[in-house]
Amino acid sequence: RLMRFKDRIAMRKIIRYAALLFLIYTFYNEGMFDEIFKQSTSTKTEVAADPTPVPVLYSSDNINTLKEQFLKTKLSVRKEIQQGVKLAGNYSGMIDGLWGPETEKSLVNFGQSNKIPFNSNILLDRIIAIAVSSKTGEIWFNGSGQRKAPFSVEASPNRDYFIKLREADTKIDVLAAYIKAGETFETKAPLGSFELVYASGENWLGEVDLFEKNLSITRADKTFVFEIVGNQIMGRKIKLVSVQNGNLKSVRLNKDSF
Repeated sequence: RLMRFKDRIAMRKIIRYAALLFLIYTFYNEGMFDEIFKQSTSTKTEVAADPTPVPVLYSSDNINTLKEQFLKTKLSVRKEIQQGVKLAGNYSGMIDGLWGPETEKSLVNFGQSNKIPFNSNILLDRIIAIAVSSKTGEIWFNGSGQRKAPFSVEASPNRDYFIKLREADTKIDVLAAYIKAGETFETKAPLGSFELVYASGENWLGEVDLFEKNLSITRADKTFVFEIVGNQIMGRKIKLVSVQNGNLKSVRLNKDSF
């Protein structure tokens, strides 16, 4: 009896194994394992959002604000704005500093094509930056003294510069200029003691953001004195070019110090 009982248990196991093999065989032939495998290994595809902002649309209120901001600026600055959009290929009218259909259209087109969210100050600053960076020249002068002393700055051949002449004692900026790579800026400076601070890089964005690429902000590590000695007016000639045994050392600055 014991043997018969064991034989029955063994027979049941054989039947179970046979049934399992039959199911496996059936699943395989009908491709069900392929479907199970596909389901178990499928993953959810994540699609990155398009980082390009939607083109900016300027409303009539935006344009009126832009017009007011434009007309508040000095005539010379308004002409510079028109020159900027002309250089950018958005303006073909006269450089007269007047607001009209051509000026309005060019400013709006520039803002939309460059995807600049509406802000009249940012928009006009960006346009002015294009005009400024097109040539070497003085941007502004805020000094009060007579400009008598010769002052020139030569830029290195591979970087544009934005320079400021700053009073040594009060730290007030009195003069600013843009110098294109390899060119020399020449002017007359007021008498007194000054520091020279300068930013250099590529793709001028304006006086707030400075340069978009390879930005470097520096202060010359000496004071420049413009004075009258005897019957001579002593000026300064500065070369912002790295040379062996040069006599002009510099100190790195951050944007807040600039």
